[in-house]
This record gives sequence, structure tokens and C-alpha cells, in this order.
Amino acid sequence: MGLGCMGMSESHGAADWDGGLATIDRALELGVTFLDTADAYGTGHNEVLVGRAVHGRRDQVQLATKFGIDPSAGDRARRVRGARDYVLRSCDASLLRLGVEAIDLYYAHRPPQDVEIEETVGAMAELGVGLVPYAPLGRGFLTGTLDRSALGGKDFRRTNPRFAGEAGRANEKIAQTVREVADRLGATPAQVALAWVHAQAERLGVAVATIPGTRSPARLEQNAAAQELTLDADALAALDPLSDQVTGERYTPAHTAEVARG
Repeated sequence: MGLGCMGMSESHGAADWDGGLATIDRALELGVTFLDTADAYGTGHNEVLVGRAVHGRRDQVQLATKFGIDPSAGDRARRVRGARDYVLRSCDASLLRLGVEAIDLYYAHRPPQDVEIEETVGAMAELGVGLVPYAPLGRGFLTGTLDRSALGGKDFRRTNPRFAGEAGRANEKIAQTVREVADRLGATPAQVALAWVHAQAERLGVAVATIPGTRSPARLEQNAAAQELTLDADALAALDPLSDQVTGERYTPAHTAEVARG
């Protein structure tokens, strides 16, 4: 299991430098050593934060970062880029912000709009086959701790199609099923959700590395414990159908346009 660091710098409220450093410290103490960031998170802030957190202990961590989302023209005119020269420059800039000599896992954040994907992939180092599941806790929906009505004005989930209105109420039924399984197993809903994702590795025949994001050391400890949770047949029977029951798009059209506008 890894640690998603985005929320320490953007999207889930104000950036929290001290809290982010404390959470990464606790992650390493618990043996959670795969840290996931991106050059677009906080417009570079997150890579600087992660780099500061691992300074002096680079050999203890595996660093993953991403390129491709270019916010240089402003958030409302973001472009998704993948030309060879851009990839190489982005990598050099990420190395500088992280303060390291090598990146362990380098992602293309989105399919490029300016070139064919073959050019982008050709510019990247050859990577092994694996799966890094996107938002394995449903951006907090599956933790059993989220109060949708209390989301702040700067929290993009407040208007997200899967959190708002009728879709949000429909998706509560999914979260309720996860809570019921968790209660029976004596676990937290987040642990059950993560254990289900881990269980897909055998089904898919690929390595699976989850990166649940958190700014809380306590939540981090709970998430890490999911690696010890094994779901029985009854739990899997209850959980497996849920992915087909999700209501709402991943993003609003406006948010999609901001990310993908070229």
C-alpha cells in the first residue's frame, strides 16, 4: 500500500504543510513507503513537500510522480501534453522539486492531446505491468466518515456528480453495504474497501498497489492495517456487485474541461 499525497496541497481544502510532513513521517514509521505525487498537485507544491519529507531517507521510499497536466495558462485553460521534449523537461523539473536523482515510477497523468500516445510512451522509461487503482476509497465516500452536507466551499467534492443530489443519495447505499460488511468483520469501512481492491490482484493477475490519500496519521494507520484483512466469500459476494451500481460521472463537465481543455 502507498500514500496519495495530493490532498496535502490541493482539492481537499487548504494546503497543510506541517500536517503533510507529519503524515508522511508516520507513514514511513508504519512501513508505508510508496509515496504518490504529481507535478500538477498544488502547481509543484506537493512535490516540494514530499521531497522535504523524504530528505535524508531517500533509500527508504519509492517515489511516484506524474506529468502531462499543464496549468501554465491558468486552471481554466489547462492542457494535457505529451510531446517528447515536454516529457523530458517535466521529468527534470520534478527531479529538481523532489530533490532526488531518480523517480521510481513515472506516470502519464492523462492521455495527451497534443501528440499521439505512442510518442509519449516512447519518451518514458519502460515500466513493468501493474495497476494503481484510482481513488480506491471513492474520494472518501467509502470510509463511512464523510458528511456530504459538511463539505467546504473549496472542496471540489461538494459539487461532484457522485457526491451531490440524487446521485449522492443513491451512492450512500453502496457505502452502507461496505459499512455492514465492516461491522461483521470488525473492521473499518475504509479497510474493507481497500481489502477488496487488494483482492482484485489475484483475479486480474497483475500487481495492485493502492494509494489511499489522507492528511491524518490516525486514518493512515487504519488504512495500513487493511493489508492484514482477508475478505471471506460472503464479504466478496456482497462487495463485488457494487462497482456496477455507482451513480454519476467521475467529474462535472466543467471540471473535465478544465483538466482536458487544449
